[in-house]
Amino acid sequence: RNGGSGKTLGGEHPDYANALESLALCYEARHDFASAEPLLQRVLDIRTQVFGPEHRDVASSLDNLAAMKRAEGNSDEAAAFYERAIKIWEKVLGPDDPYLAPDLNNLGAIYEVRKDKAAQAEPLFIRAAALDEKALGAQSPELGSDLNNLGLLYFLLRRYPEAQTILERALNIRTKALGADDPSVAETLDNYTLVLTALHRE
Repeated sequence: RNGGSGKTLGGEHPDYANALESLALCYEARHDFASAEPLLQRVLDIRTQVFGPEHRDVASSLDNLAAMKRAEGNSDEAAAFYERAIKIWEKVLGPDDPYLAPDLNNLGAIYEVRKDKAAQAEPLFIRAAALDEKALGAQSPELGSDLNNLGLLYFLLRRYPEAQTILERALNIRTKALGADDPSVAETLDNYTLVLTALHRE
């Protein structure tokens, strides 16, 4: 099959890249990162060659590599892949598309636990929250996740009053959207408890 492009289904065909990607994600799900990584890198190389460096499929490949590197605990490489993916998504979708929010959150989550990068996480979380609120509404669970991330960042930065305000809002949204027994609600409650303890409100 050549789809009229003159290419046979093989080493440089987009469908071959899709098949490799599926196999790689199966390896990744089993935490076999050594098998997954060369396949994901090959998929990225094929898509870059076929579609050019600023295509949505290239951004998807970068997202997959970033997620794998994050799962491996390699935060530096994960951050670099997310940064590249965000730049492509911005060009492909525009800077105000809510599809950017997950990558902004993922990159922020990497930055927030690093003293040299923590301050860079704040605009990422704020931007993700603004995108999700505009697209999905003020009570969406996605916004609740964004605010939970931002509140935890403020706690880590010892900006406790801001953390309290943001986490109260996140808790309210998540409880209404997901129910009191949802694990996400428990996560926000844990973060909120940390903040109250820091404010000596045991």
